[in-house]
Amino acid sequence: MPPQPPRGYKPAPLQLLGELGESEQPQFSPDGQRLLFISRNRPQHRNSQVYEYNFQSQRQRRLTFQDGDLTSPSYHPRKDQLLYSSTTDEIKEDPAYLKQTLSRLAARTDPEPKTPEEPILTHPWSHQPFEIYISGFRGENIQRLTHSPGFDAHADMHPLKDEFVFSSLRSGVLQVYRQELGQRRAQPLRPSPDHHQLEPRHSPSGEQLLFVEMSKDMKSSQIFLQKEPGAEFEPLTEGPFIHWNPGFSPDGRKVLFSSNRGDGRTFEIYSLEIATGCLKRLTYSRDNQTHPHWSPDGEKIALTADTEGRPQIYLMAYRPPKNCDAHKESQANED
Repeated sequence: MPPQPPRGYKPAPLQLLGELGESEQPQFSPDGQRLLFISRNRPQHRNSQVYEYNFQSQRQRRLTFQDGDLTSPSYHPRKDQLLYSSTTDEIKEDPAYLKQTLSRLAARTDPEPKTPEEPILTHPWSHQPFEIYISGFRGENIQRLTHSPGFDAHADMHPLKDEFVFSSLRSGVLQVYRQELGQRRAQPLRPSPDHHQLEPRHSPSGEQLLFVEMSKDMKSSQIFLQKEPGAEFEPLTEGPFIHWNPGFSPDGRKVLFSSNRGDGRTFEIYSLEIATGCLKRLTYSRDNQTHPHWSPDGEKIALTADTEGRPQIYLMAYRPPKNCDAHKESQANED
């Protein structure tokens, strides 16, 4: 039986946007008319590629045609371009990795499953050499923005400046960096040699910044906020749970994220009011719900859910409960 919402609250229903393959990581366009996402295991390809869904035509189209895997797609906030990360170049620059990948594909086998003793978080950066790219929507003018062996992804363009933030494993530990377009040098934002950092996100004004920092044992993670450039990063979440996939509301006053804080296993969608700390749970399901992204008008949320046994893109109305439930959930998990 799925978890039950508080009395009087009816969560918004999910609307499935497509059923082919496996899809995840939705991102609304600045005008809210389109949606970027990653899709894999389709009849035409097994590796992950970037697709776009058009809400007016209710059709989707493939935007990338690369021989590597892709992740972390996002729209440029001011130009008709998209950002994404791809292994297409670095797999050719690393013969050992290429040989390993080709052997696995030839055998049609997946990596060994994680044992129950291993950390609950997965570690794609440990074996996938992503680099960050920017291009047009027809694959034209592809520019490689990073040139560091290993994982470079989670790029987010500044809404007003020609610079972006991203996650990189270049120091041996996943950290958050800032880099100007046209430059190769990147500056770490908050060096932390003992903790992995990922998923940096700008606020709509560009003044605030979010990112996720993991615990040393990789079994929990917290969302941190920088309220203005140069300020210290402050934790927004706490507890022995995973909090990740953060993003700002269109007005910059709330944060949307995914967490397993309800039962320690299943991921659900939450919103958090920055000024008051009011936490509201938006979904109640026996299946995982991740990668939430707010529409520009603040009325809808796109997300990934494995309701049908494999990840797909869904749409739901933003319909929060009236009351905050942070204290109630914390006490429930302590009992």
